Amino acid sequence: MQLPIRINFIYTLFMTFFASFLFMNTSASAAGIQETITEEEEYSPSASVVFVDGMKVNYPVRPIIKDGTTLVPLRETFESLGATVKWNEEERSVFATKGNKDLYLKINSHKIMINEQPRQISVPPVIYNGKTMIPLRLVGEAFGGTVEYDPESKIITITMSDLTADFLTKEQDNISNIRNVKEVRMSGDRRLMLSDNPETLNSKTIKQENATLWNDIVKENGESVDHRVVGWHMNKLHKEITVGITIENLSKTNTIEVRKLEGIHKISSNSWYDYDIGLPISESVLNNQLQPVNLSTNKAESGETIMLGSFEIKPNEMIGFLQDFSVTKTSGTGELNYVIRTVVSQNNSDLTQIKSTPVPADRTNMHPRGVWRSSELIAVLPTYHVQQDGELSYNISNGITDNIFNEENSLTENASSISNKGHYGAVYKVKLPYINHTDKEKTVRVRIASRGGSYSGTVKTKDGVFNISALDPNTEVVNVIDYTVEKKEGSIELDIMHSGGSYLPSSINIAAIK
Repeated sequence: MQLPIRINFIYTLFMTFFASFLFMNTSASAAGIQETITEEEEYSPSASVVFVDGMKVNYPVRPIIKDGTTLVPLRETFESLGATVKWNEEERSVFATKGNKDLYLKINSHKIMINEQPRQISVPPVIYNGKTMIPLRLVGEAFGGTVEYDPESKIITITMSDLTADFLTKEQDNISNIRNVKEVRMSGDRRLMLSDNPETLNSKTIKQENATLWNDIVKENGESVDHRVVGWHMNKLHKEITVGITIENLSKTNTIEVRKLEGIHKISSNSWYDYDIGLPISESVLNNQLQPVNLSTNKAESGETIMLGSFEIKPNEMIGFLQDFSVTKTSGTGELNYVIRTVVSQNNSDLTQIKSTPVPADRTNMHPRGVWRSSELIAVLPTYHVQQDGELSYNISNGITDNIFNEENSLTENASSISNKGHYGAVYKVKLPYINHTDKEKTVRVRIASRGGSYSGTVKTKDGVFNISALDPNTEVVNVIDYTVEKKEGSIELDIMHSGGSYLPSSINIAAIK
């Protein structure tokens, strides 16, 4: 049948459009098929099962693997970790939050942001068969979890951070007119041994298969000595290593015994070492939550060496540990004479046989190491007159007026020390005397700010123990306590422990608010 000219034109136009549409969709489908083939070539299905704090995570699709990295569905993973998640369709990005941690991921991007700090990752998030898939280990560790994989059972276990103290809320403010704290002294008699140099264990700093990292040689006339041993080391030796703590009885006339051994150690493979390692350690100390450590033997006869702890560390992992204990003479005569060592082995050797002098200090990366007669400082601030003084601020751990853990004061005999200006491993006790010149009840606010770089730590007040997440210098503060002044005279007391790996100093700000 012959169609009218107008209708024929419309029909021809429609058929041309339909043919073009069909071609475009066929091409798009072909591209989609090709994209699926590419994905199948790049990614392989994983048989792994994921547990978070003992609870199995039920995924709608199987995890996948690329270059040894396991990727899992986004939403189910974040929900199992207790994080809230938002998807930005326009950016094809994910923003997740848990506590004081923010995580930003973008599809196919190797750059992520953790608390607005950039970091490069080897395998990016992808959309695979319609599901957004994210790197499991990265996400688990970014939110403070410990991720472990059992190759035999193919079970991935995520244990979330054991931080129990609340985090203080950050506020935007800049504290000025800061003076250095003056009256600072050591307190107590628990010796502090700090093993933080060389912090990076690599072929330049560790030239032997087995080496002593640091030591404390003790010669005392008393019957017992209290100790704190703190270590902080990163494995860049490209193989699994063992780091340990040993004690050798050098006396020829007596037997020693290790008593009341308790401690904590944390290992992390991401860059948030203060959160993953430093804060759990400082919180445990101020909360009196160090865990008892059982030894196969706690006695060392003359010439014997025993283990106080050993830790397996994979490449690119950082370890931090703290142990408190006492060494007591149980029999025999003469002075206490023993050496405590932190040691490293690259070949699974018996750590108790490593008895060399400490490796040279890494002068390129001036992390601290030394032995000091106390693991506690006391700073008494000038008396604060509630109605007259207004706002006052003091720098602590400023490395100048309170640089007591320096090379000169170190008790080390056979190797060079490096000043512990940041007082890592020590409790910094601050006492703020006050006088209230009125008959009225007043409130004094105490805040902490960062002065030298990103700062974090733990603080103990009369109200409890609180954590401080990373504070940006000169822009962020935390309100530690609003202290009600009821008496004419008194004092506000704080115990502060810096979480290793953060920059110092920090400042304490005092002001009457009402």
